Amino acid sequence: MTDEVPKKGDEAATKPAMVRTFRRSPPSSLTPEQCRRQTDVLRAACEHLAPRGAAIAFLNAYSKALGGNPLQLALGSDEGLLRVEQHLSSNPTSAASYHLAAQTYLAADRMAEAEAAARKAIALDPSLLAAYNILGSLYRQQGKLDDAQKMYDRLSTERPNDVPAQTMAGTIRLLQGDMSGARERFEKVLAVDSRAAIASNNLAYMDAEAGANLDIALNRAQTAKAALPDDPGVDDTLGWVYVKRGLPALAFTPLEQAVRKDPRNPVYAYHLGTAHAKNGDHDRAREMLQAALKLSPSFPGADDAKRTLQSLGN
Repeated sequence: MTDEVPKKGDEAATKPAMVRTFRRSPPSSLTPEQCRRQTDVLRAACEHLAPRGAAIAFLNAYSKALGGNPLQLALGSDEGLLRVEQHLSSNPTSAASYHLAAQTYLAADRMAEAEAAARKAIALDPSLLAAYNILGSLYRQQGKLDDAQKMYDRLSTERPNDVPAQTMAGTIRLLQGDMSGARERFEKVLAVDSRAAIASNNLAYMDAEAGANLDIALNRAQTAKAALPDDPGVDDTLGWVYVKRGLPALAFTPLEQAVRKDPRNPVYAYHLGTAHAKNGDHDRAREMLQAALKLSPSFPGADDAKRTLQSLGN
């Protein structure tokens, strides 16, 4: 349902690629024309995207709209530079760029900037699940969940139709372990917007975990999948609902997508292993459950994974 928080100190895993890209491309490795284009594209990005971290993040991340990495496109030719500049002009604000900026600031321990960038990303795209995860991680790491809860409770009371505020209030309650409080908030979100993706996803996952309301959970998981087709957490939720409904064969595609998109998440591997176990493929089940426990011996569901492995035998 949510992304795991990277371990502090695991810089190779947590530091976004954008940080490393600029360091690997010093001016001495570029031609004079490439230096000029690098300067021009950075100036254009900073003019259209703020804070600076959002501009740097945009340049170094893959852009589906451009079909490549904006910085590399700009370095490659004047035509590539022009394409990037035109894209920036027609898309002056980007939730994905602010999300990447938040990741960058988080990796650099610049918590205030990370929070600001994540909140901006959510304001631009209230369905950006990863930005909510970053905010929740920030508040948890800083021991500020209670303060954040009060802030978002106040905001959601003042603005009852504010989907991001209500969603964040529910997300914080999830992190606090308050399932009933989280459910109440997410239900309020759906009362405002029946197709709100994050509330639909989280309620579906909660019901799958509880083994309750599984028909409704499937409908909500499918709603979330339609809105967020590329999110591994949503793939995992949909697959897990299928598993809990006794339809493991239907779970393979979304769960395999989740594992492929986020191979370091032990919960996704555990869910896929469970699906294989219920479908009678003991070898594949054993492989995935062992992989999950290798990633983390204490993830939520680890005890069940161990019991399933024991039941499978050698």
